[in-house]
Amino acid sequence: MPLVIQFEITSYWVYLSETLKFPHPNGLGDIFFSHVIHGSGQGPTRLSIFFQPPDVPVQPNGWDAGRNVGYLVRPISEYPHYLDLLRNEKPVQTRIWTTPDHHIEVFVTQEPVGEGEIAGLHP
Repeated sequence: MPLVIQFEITSYWVYLSETLKFPHPNGLGDIFFSHVIHGSGQGPTRLSIFFQPPDVPVQPNGWDAGRNVGYLVRPISEYPHYLDLLRNEKPVQTRIWTTPDHHIEVFVTQEPVGEGEIAGLHP
C-alpha cells in the first residue's frame, strides 16, 4: 500500500566528485551524478539527492523500501538551492510518496514572517 513518509532533516552530508554512477533502486538503469546530498532525521528513513551533470537527462525519483531511502534526482543547476536551504533554514522537512512516481518534496515550515528571502533563490 502506498505511503506518504514525512520527516525533518536534522543532519546532512555532501559528496562532490567527478561524474559517478549509482544503480537506480527501481531498476531504471544508472543514475549519473557529480554531487549528492544525503539527509537524515530521527528515524530510519533517509533522503539522497543526486545532482546530474548538464549533459545527462534527469532520471526519475526512486524509493528503496528495504533501506528506507528516497532518491530525489535533480539537475546540477539546482544544487546551490538545496544546499542553501539545508545550511540556512530550520526546520527542513521532506515528504516521500511511495507511489510508482515517487514524488519527493523538500520544504521549510513554520518560517517566521519577515525573515527575508533565502539567498540564491532569486536573481
